[in-house]
Amino acid sequence: MKNTLLRRAGRFLGLSVVCLLALYQFGTGLAPTGGAWAGEEPEALLLRRLESGQASQGRALIQRHPKEAEALAARLARRFDESVHSRRSEPDLRRVQYDEAALVLGLRLGTWHHQVTGSGAVRDRFRARRLRIEATKLANMKDYARARSLLARSLDLAPGVPDPDLAFADLLNLSFVELQRGDLDASLERAEEAFQLASRQGQREKIALALYDLALVRFDRGERSRARELAEQARGASRTVGRKIWEGNAALTVGVIELEEGRPDTAVRFFREALELFRASGDRLGEGRCLYNLGLAARGLGLEESAANYFRLALPIVRGVDIRHSHDIDEANPYEESSLRYLARFEEARGHEEEAHRWHAALLKIPPSASVRSHPGSGHSHGVARASLFSPIPVSASAVGETVGSGLSRVAPAAQDEETEVKVTVPHLDLGFDRGLPGSEVFVPLLLKLPEATEIARVETSVEFPGNLLTFVRFRESAALRLMKASVEARVDPDPGGAPQAQAVHLRIQPGKDSEIQFIPEGVLGNLIFKIQEGAPVEGPPLMLPQKPKAWKDPAGTREVAQLEGRPGQVRVTAEPPPATTCFFYMH
Repeated sequence: MKNTLLRRAGRFLGLSVVCLLALYQFGTGLAPTGGAWAGEEPEALLLRRLESGQASQGRALIQRHPKEAEALAARLARRFDESVHSRRSEPDLRRVQYDEAALVLGLRLGTWHHQVTGSGAVRDRFRARRLRIEATKLANMKDYARARSLLARSLDLAPGVPDPDLAFADLLNLSFVELQRGDLDASLERAEEAFQLASRQGQREKIALALYDLALVRFDRGERSRARELAEQARGASRTVGRKIWEGNAALTVGVIELEEGRPDTAVRFFREALELFRASGDRLGEGRCLYNLGLAARGLGLEESAANYFRLALPIVRGVDIRHSHDIDEANPYEESSLRYLARFEEARGHEEEAHRWHAALLKIPPSASVRSHPGSGHSHGVARASLFSPIPVSASAVGETVGSGLSRVAPAAQDEETEVKVTVPHLDLGFDRGLPGSEVFVPLLLKLPEATEIARVETSVEFPGNLLTFVRFRESAALRLMKASVEARVDPDPGGAPQAQAVHLRIQPGKDSEIQFIPEGVLGNLIFKIQEGAPVEGPPLMLPQKPKAWKDPAGTREVAQLEGRPGQVRVTAEPPPATTCFFYMH
């Protein structure tokens, strides 16, 4: 009996020790895989240890399963790389976004791995990615000098890391940053290094990306023929690896080069090819860029109606997705501004005053933008002077009934975006804004906005302008004023007693004596046309046009409106017109 009890106690004690040992092994991560009680593979178990911050158990797992730890490091690096993006449809998320958890876990894994093995390879793999994402944030803020420094540090870590993507991505990022800094030689050198590295590795996707970047760098260097060859090669390479969006961007870039070379008919073919690829891929960003550029090409061909249709189609994407590169995104969007201005002038030239007023009203709701850089170093935007949006739109037969023999097919007019009009409580006589090159004419609209059941029979305003930079040409009244035979007087006061070198144009508008309509219609009353003098400084602060508006309820001017508000106008002097737009492939 006694021996039986002892044997049973011994078996119980043995089982207890085994259970305790198993529990210890499971808690520390030393449990054998595939066992009935283990339940998890080492890689999954290590990930849980990383997420919970259990350092001792995690280090024990790394010591027991080094290959699985390295596999998890590769998986986390890939998860991070694939997460880097900008959410274009949400304004607050248009800067770079990424999986921060993947980066934190990777850095933690690298620290534990280094503590166990003494190797810094895994740690440096994620340190380099942290440096690169911080550099991207700095580039978004246009701090290119600090971005370049961080990228150089990341590149220095690459040789000790078993990661073929690391150095390639750093080189493309550095090429982009050098381009933004204006060092075209350094940018080309980095892009060439990236191409050579991709060629040695035999990775066709990387070759396609490097060819694309090389095309843009060559283009910014003024080497357009070579840039076109490289863009065509990138187009073919992208098609080979089945990347439709990349192929679309390459076709888009070929089109931009053709437009720059003064061949809008050829540019149209490439823009339309790119448009089909973007639509097939569901890429709204690329679609918006194509539609905007097609508008420029149509203008270059003299097809004003088709240009207007393309700009109408592009506007919702320009606004909602934003076709600029992430480092150029701010409150002012020159592509939205230029599209709205073109549409306003187009409808004005056709005598569609109501539509013109809607576009002018939309223009007044956005801040005047600074021009997009389109000189070498722009990285993604290139000036297309032949497709300028600044020239006035002629009213001609071609503006009403256009031929499509040039290869640009007719586009069905799109419904205009509904603009939410803010109801005014007091009358407004507002000036708009325009931009132009030195020596060109600019058109500053004058808009009358009225509360409900309010009639104005006479308006006057005195608009001050810098006489040393602008020359007043004339006031071009709207079709509505011409139809009602309105009396319009405009005279220049060379010395209004304001700022030095200031002049003023005095404007008075009232119904004609023989007109059946004895009140002024709400909307665009016309344009104050100024010529920018040749010596005007470009890209400086806007030229302000303060005004002193007055209004009366009768043509004789005996019943003045007590409350009248009037916004000043602006003119910006730019180096180049709003450019065509394409994409820059720099990798995170």
